[in-house]
Amino acid sequence: MRREIVLIAGWGQSEHACQPLVEALSDLGKVSLIRIEGTLESLHAQLDLQASRLSSNCQVLMLGWSLGGLVLLNWLDRRQADINSPGLCISLLACNPCFIASEGWPGVDSAVFQAFQSRLQASPKATVLRFQALQTQGGEGAASDLRWLREDPELTTLTTPSKVTALYNTLEWLMTLDQRSTLAQWPRLLRRPLVLLGAQDALVPSRVMESLSSWADTDIVPSMAHYPGMAARDALVQSVRAWWAA
Repeated sequence: MRREIVLIAGWGQSEHACQPLVEALSDLGKVSLIRIEGTLESLHAQLDLQASRLSSNCQVLMLGWSLGGLVLLNWLDRRQADINSPGLCISLLACNPCFIASEGWPGVDSAVFQAFQSRLQASPKATVLRFQALQTQGGEGAASDLRWLREDPELTTLTTPSKVTALYNTLEWLMTLDQRSTLAQWPRLLRRPLVLLGAQDALVPSRVMESLSSWADTDIVPSMAHYPGMAARDALVQSVRAWWAA
């Protein structure tokens, strides 16, 4: 059976940032990348197109990284009645289905998040560079991963008004999207999603796993920060491979 993978990138992640992960996942099948750009509706349309590839001889794994996972869950929430193919597999990577903390739910403090939004508008490039450091913080090989991210040619466009507006608008989704009910009500006829979290993640606390384990198959990647760095990719791919083969 043919296997294809659709990787939905995280907030502000370029093809350059995603390239190492795309290459690692290519060991499991053909990989297509969807970047977080435009509106939720336009991203839903791209996911609709990918889902149309499902057939009796083609399995599709949709893997949402961070904000990409929230977009994926939001799409599933809108399309659940129409999606009943056992060939569709769902995985979330470094994704909290409710990114902002609330009573009894771990996440990022809303005041901290709003301060980040303000800094993005005031100093977009410095804020994105700080975000890159947060993504790699704590991970094995963090320094080399950060160097790779800092080599991204798209960093030169971060001060253009259209780019700043796009980043700000999509960042807002992390504040407003709460997709916990999507996981909790996942149709029983489809296999449980796989949620992979990094033990070193500074943005998505691994203790959220306790809340997710009743809704999904879960795994912790010990050496992984929020950015799936080089040192963590082998373990990440092995975990996906074992789950997909089960």
